[in-house]
Amino acid sequence: MTRVIHQRDIERRSVRLRAREFAQDVLLAGAAEARDLPDPAARFQATRPTYEEMVKAGFLKDLIPAKHGGTGLSATESFAMVEELSAVDPGVTLTLLATTLGLAPLMSSGNQDQLRRHLPVFLSGSGSPLAAFAFSEPEGSANFENAESSDTGMQSTAAPDGTGWRIDGSKNWISNAYGWEGEGPDLMTVTVATNSREATRGGSGAASDGERSASSATKELTVFCVEKGSNGLNFGEPINTTGLRTHLLPRVYFHGLLVNDRARVGAVGEGAQIVGAAFGGGAGVGALALGIGDAALSFALGYTGTKSRGGGIPIVGHQSVSFALVDAKIRLEAVRSLLYRAANAIDARADDAFELSVAAKIFASETVVDVISKLMLVVGVESYSDQTPLTFYLNEALALPLIGGSNNGFRRRQLSQCLRNA
Repeated sequence: MTRVIHQRDIERRSVRLRAREFAQDVLLAGAAEARDLPDPAARFQATRPTYEEMVKAGFLKDLIPAKHGGTGLSATESFAMVEELSAVDPGVTLTLLATTLGLAPLMSSGNQDQLRRHLPVFLSGSGSPLAAFAFSEPEGSANFENAESSDTGMQSTAAPDGTGWRIDGSKNWISNAYGWEGEGPDLMTVTVATNSREATRGGSGAASDGERSASSATKELTVFCVEKGSNGLNFGEPINTTGLRTHLLPRVYFHGLLVNDRARVGAVGEGAQIVGAAFGGGAGVGALALGIGDAALSFALGYTGTKSRGGGIPIVGHQSVSFALVDAKIRLEAVRSLLYRAANAIDARADDAFELSVAAKIFASETVVDVISKLMLVVGVESYSDQTPLTFYLNEALALPLIGGSNNGFRRRQLSQCLRNA
């Protein structure tokens, strides 16, 4: 069933139509061919031609702000674009979004030399450039600033080494980090602990006891740029996920990786603020969710409108079925309303933009999982086979409450803080 463009979508109509056309003409076939391959790295590599076409079509440049040379779509426009792409394949769409996330620290806090060095390949409109945001760690990162002991908080470190830094540690679930050939992405922005004030603030002496005490409550975090093929950059076995099969989430290891101080993004100790700005409120994940939910509802409407399942009429003619579809529609419209309220607030730089964005991420990602589960009850046991796309949609959606800042470990805590500060 054809998905409609809502009347209130007029201001983002052209963006939506362009994304929908690309999704149907290019993304649909390219992702489907890759999805069934058994090896996670092979699946990801098989999406490279599709991703190249996505870059060529301007979707990456669309998500880069105009002040940095991109098209600079508004939040309302970019969410519409993400919806349409995600309705066909959320995994490849996430590869695109993860690249913009990897660039976010550079665009918010990078200096002109760093911008000139790293951005051109992402603005060229050609090739398959990837960026990664290396933040999450094997033991979890919800408490990344905790410094109660050496075993808490961010475990990856950067220590002064001559005129630069030596990075050690590991990261997990890092989108795009593997790159296409296992050498890493074109750019990786890495968040590490750098509690060594004597070497990082321009001083030459050791930190005083007072300084150490003042810094012990939260870890001092700093962000660095790491380039593809750097010595000391290694990867573990890619994680074989049940959903997002066209995306790759590898384990990353840093073993004495040396970077020049020019690779540092922002000042030492500004990492927490840079990370917060990069993650934002997570409403983009809500757009991924809405695209999946709309696609699932479209399928269910088509199925129930044509299948009688041995009865005399299509099953949509039964009240219980039609009411379930109505409920799904209402809940997806509620998601849409909150998501685009957040988008409008982001575009207007409103005071409640962050709060609405976090709320939209939580509500959209969790609601869509429940909506798809209930649509499977409507379709029946066939929904549990590969003869319908509903299990595909469900597996894709199940990841969304967990990524982009998990809803419980990260996002609800942020929203709780917003309420306490109100």
